[in-house]
Amino acid sequence: STQAKTLFPYTTLFRSNSILKLTASADIAMFIDNNLVQIVHRHLLKATDDTIADATKEARRLLDACTSKDRKLLVHSDELGGFYQLSITPRDDRPYDAIDVKCSYRPHGTTRAAFFETTVTK
Repeated sequence: STQAKTLFPYTTLFRSNSILKLTASADIAMFIDNNLVQIVHRHLLKATDDTIADATKEARRLLDACTSKDRKLLVHSDELGGFYQLSITPRDDRPYDAIDVKCSYRPHGTTRAAFFETTVTK
């Protein structure tokens, strides 16, 4: 009815190009990035080569887990040539005490809405 449309208009959430759909991807990105920061932080104060090797190994384990059947947070990207790209290297201007961490990935969307339909009969 007209009244129902006025009271409950379709918001941008229901549009296929909704900016709100990016929220799910942002949540996944924040989850991954926060974990990557924690991983790198755990491996600081080691020799640079050891920091890079250990942080890379643990970060790849995290990212691989995010592509598993049970936790599909990342999807394959042709642009990346896989699910993600990870690079941990010595920083050019401070190669003995700083590293650059670069990670690219394509998050999977998550469910943010459910449409429920019920029929009750006599």
